[in-house]
Amino acid sequence: MAKPQLLPDVIPPGMEGVVKLYKTEVNGITVRYADTADAGESGEQLPLVLFLHGWPESWYSYRHQLKECKQNNFRGVAPDMRGYGSTSAPLNPEEYNVYALAGDAIGLINMLGYKKCMLVGHDHGAGLAWKLKLMYPDIFVVLCALSVPYSGRSKFPGLESMRRTYGVETDKENAKFFYQLHHQLPEAASEYDANAEEALLRLYAVDRGLKKRGILHGPEITSKKMYIDGKARGWWWRMPKPAGLPPWITQGEFDYYVSEYKRAGFHGGLQWYISTTRRDLDWTLTKALSGKKVKGPILFVAGGDDVVIHWAGGKDPAVKNLTTQCVETPECVIIDNCGHWIQQEAKEEVNQALFPFLNKHRGKLIEGSKL
Repeated sequence: MAKPQLLPDVIPPGMEGVVKLYKTEVNGITVRYADTADAGESGEQLPLVLFLHGWPESWYSYRHQLKECKQNNFRGVAPDMRGYGSTSAPLNPEEYNVYALAGDAIGLINMLGYKKCMLVGHDHGAGLAWKLKLMYPDIFVVLCALSVPYSGRSKFPGLESMRRTYGVETDKENAKFFYQLHHQLPEAASEYDANAEEALLRLYAVDRGLKKRGILHGPEITSKKMYIDGKARGWWWRMPKPAGLPPWITQGEFDYYVSEYKRAGFHGGLQWYISTTRRDLDWTLTKALSGKKVKGPILFVAGGDDVVIHWAGGKDPAVKNLTTQCVETPECVIIDNCGHWIQQEAKEEVNQALFPFLNKHRGKLIEGSKL
């Protein structure tokens, strides 16, 4: 098994003395990850918490939680997910199917010397984390999902359902815009790449929660039509330009994200969205999961103003539906006046929910967690 290599990468703001960056070979790809413990030293004895990020993010999205791991005697490990940062970004979307992504996670924890771990996921990382908990409950023994609740396996393939819902197939002239449909298009990545700083600013700052609190003025998107003058315009293009950064991120932190995306590009992260291969392939591959419930312990934390919770009908319907998908009743925390980037926007509240939960279930990792 390949040993991790310490990287000379510059540690971004606020993480000096908290993590070191490594790269290693697992599951046929190169993975870069941040680790709160020195490889091969005493940190290997600590319970492992694996953090899975979403789009458009990186390992750095968990900077506030990695700091807290140090304070709570957990080993926190946050990789750049497949397609992001300095982790390999295969060009074939089929290489982003759920079993490939599961292999990355299991390969990484095994390389670190563990048989099981606690799992924290946000956005796409939460969607993957729910599936990992369903598929491998003896490896991923404790789950905390941020922002994205589990609603069960859909009855129809995802792309087909979306195209019907937004009228792309039936009425192109009046088809409604949905970012996940735009992300299927080959020009989506180049559009983001050409405007990386502006795109990230709008994606982080244009939030229905910020609008509700009067921080963002104007519409969340300038047009709800998919096609404008016959051209499919992207998400960032139709977002209003904010006056500045949202209050939860400093200029130095934002600059690190921009440098990462200018270097690595957006194409890898967008492969997660390409439903004709990934989502519909996953739908086929996960047929055995249909009707299965997720086994606990489970913590779900979301912002009350998160658009994902809005899509789920609001916080009460979202929590009620989630409860029907779990064997044991999950612990649910809805943070009012908070949007989608929850572990950064409400770092104290998330940590106050997350670490007592992890400490309560620490015993599940103490025995038999080492290879």
